[in-house]
Amino acid sequence: MSTESTTTENNTIEDDAVETVTALPAVADRVADPEQVLAVIEDKLAVGRTRMDLRLTDSIKDDIDIDSLSLMEALTRVEEEYGIELIDHEEIYTVVTVGDLVVLIQRIYRIAHDSTAIREAL
Repeated sequence: MSTESTTTENNTIEDDAVETVTALPAVADRVADPEQVLAVIEDKLAVGRTRMDLRLTDSIKDDIDIDSLSLMEALTRVEEEYGIELIDHEEIYTVVTVGDLVVLIQRIYRIAHDSTAIREAL
């Protein structure tokens, strides 16, 4: 990362980079804990409806009373929360349980952010 900074509207590019770097560990910590990922899924599914108490063993198809469009909208909100591409990932169609979804979110997050960190280091 360059030590040069350009001032723009009371913020510097360098300050923005520092804020981004310091924000990543907090999100990474939340992604590492399956229960926290589960809570995010519950929150994202609850937009416009009653919040569900999900278990990792719940079947997405059989135990969650949600139509496919609402599920895709919730997954889009999960993508935004973690800064990942989830819906376009081929493994999304193999997910059966909420636990499978949590593991997939964790894996995609690690791949996306580990590769970003490697590119930035080069």
